[in-house]
Parts: sequence; structure tokens; C-alpha cells
Amino acid sequence: MSDETSEPNSQDELEELPPVEPPSAKFIVQLFVIPAIIVIGIVGVYTLFGRLAAGEQDWRELVTELRSANEHRRWRAALGLAQMLRNDLATDSDSELSNNPEIGKALVDLFEEQLAAGKTDPVIKQQVYLATTLAYLNQPRRVIPPLQQAALTEDYDRETRKAAAQSLAVLSGRSSEVPELRTELLAVPDVVEGMIDLTHDEDALFRQTGAFILGLIPEKSTRDRLEVLLNDGDSEVRANAAIALARQQVTAGWPVFRDVLTQTANKTEPESVERQQVNLVVLKNTLKAVGDLAGKWSDAETEQLIEWIQPIADSHPESRIRTDADLALQALRD
Repeated sequence: MSDETSEPNSQDELEELPPVEPPSAKFIVQLFVIPAIIVIGIVGVYTLFGRLAAGEQDWRELVTELRSANEHRRWRAALGLAQMLRNDLATDSDSELSNNPEIGKALVDLFEEQLAAGKTDPVIKQQVYLATTLAYLNQPRRVIPPLQQAALTEDYDRETRKAAAQSLAVLSGRSSEVPELRTELLAVPDVVEGMIDLTHDEDALFRQTGAFILGLIPEKSTRDRLEVLLNDGDSEVRANAAIALARQQVTAGWPVFRDVLTQTANKTEPESVERQQVNLVVLKNTLKAVGDLAGKWSDAETEQLIEWIQPIADSHPESRIRTDADLALQALRD
């Protein structure tokens, strides 16, 4: 028998093999993607529990670190405390870290130290961060004096002053909802005078913020100042003053509300995106203020307001504004 008859036909064998096909997408998913998802899930769970464990870090250790001579350790501690305070307020937990006097003193001391450190970019960022963090403390007597000093001192950087003023607004807003905090806030020496001083600033931003704050402190002195601000040269200051007076159930902002509502209906010139956003906020707050004062307007004023608001409810391009306008109309008609 010859060799050719004993050897297999290689061509026949190749033809008997199944055809080679590229792997399907389903196969690739099963082979690679699904195991990857499982691994990512395991890592995610590990990370989550690691963060939860880190969240249990003793605040006392962080307060101690705030007094460290090492700047990096101080700022790691400040970041950790700020996160704990945010979580404390957000979850209404029983730990009450925001009421803790040791944490308050440590953060205020560091803030005052940074205020005295100059106006380099890194220092300003630290000043801003600490000013913002102080708003998470439910300790008006401790934190309002340094925040007022920072907001009212023109020698400080504008961003530092801005962060301090905004924190004053946050604290005032929270205090208006919690009687104990309100009592403590009003017990701060010269606190109302300091808030009024903010509305005398040459920078309209601080006058706007000051007007918002005064609306949360219903006293004759704040109402008197807000009525003066109704004639301010800045339209946002005027709007904030009118809305602030509405919070105190005072209708003196009628001329400002009239201007906001009629200018919205008659606006034809194009605006920048930033200006559009500001105007939307002013209009939204105006509609709410007008509705909140529904029982205070005269019959003639009520009819006029309905006339101005109805086109906004019918055809404003923003659905949320149309909804706010409908709510205001309902309040006025009721």
C-alpha cells in the first residue's frame, strides 16, 4: 500500500471542521463585561464601607488636628469636620455636632487665624471655605461676630466677604425656622445693626444679601431700612427689599412688584443667559411674595395684579414660572 493511500486527506479534514466565526456581542458581554461589573460592585461596596468607617472618625481627633502646627493636617481636619457637619444637618442625627461648642471654637479660631493671614490665593480659598463651613454650626453667638466682621471689612477679599455674607444669610434663614436659634441670634450684641450695615455697602451684592437677611428679622428698624432700599439704584436690591418686606407681611413693595411683573410681560430685547437666570429668580420670588400677601392687597390692587400675572400664567416660556403664576392667581382670587 502506498503512502498516499495511508495518509489522511488534509483538505477533507479541514472541510469537516466547523467554520470559524467572530465572537458575538453577547459572548463578549458574558466573557468580559459581566465579570467586570461584578468586580466593580465588590470594589464599590468595599469603598462604601470604607467611607462609612471614615465617617465614624472621632470629631475630637479632628478638633485636635485643627490645632496642629502642620498646615496639611489642619486642613485635612477642617475638611473632615465640614463633611461631618454637613451630614449632621442633612440627617438630623442625634450626634448634634453642629451644636458642639468645641467644634465651633476650633473652627472659629482657625477662621480668625486665616483672616489675619493676608490675601494670597491659597489663603483666600481657605477663608472662603471656612466662612462657608461656619454656616453649618447652630451657634449664632459664636459664629455671627466673626462672619459679620469678615463681611463688613472692605480690606478683606471680595470672595471672602461674599462667602461670609452668604453664611450670615443661611444662618438667619435657619434661625427664622427654629425659635431657639432665633433667640440666640437676636442675643448677639449689635447683630441687627450689623445686618443693616451690610445694606449700606457700595457693592450691590452685599446690599442684596443684607436685604434678604433683614426680611428674616421682623423689627421696626429692619422694616424702615427695607423701605429705603425700595428706592435703591440696583434693581435686584429693590426686588430683594420688596420680597423681604413681604415676608413681614408688608405691602410697601407694590411699586417694585409692578415693575417686575409689567417688565416681564413687555420684555422684547434679548438678554444674556446669566441675566435671564437672575430675572427668572426675581420673577419667581415676586410671584410667591404677591401670593403670600393676597389678604393684604386692596380690591383695586388685587385686580391689577391679576391683570399683570394672567399673561405670565398663559404664555411664559418657562413652565415652572407659569405654575408659580397660576398659584399666585389662585391665592389672589381666593
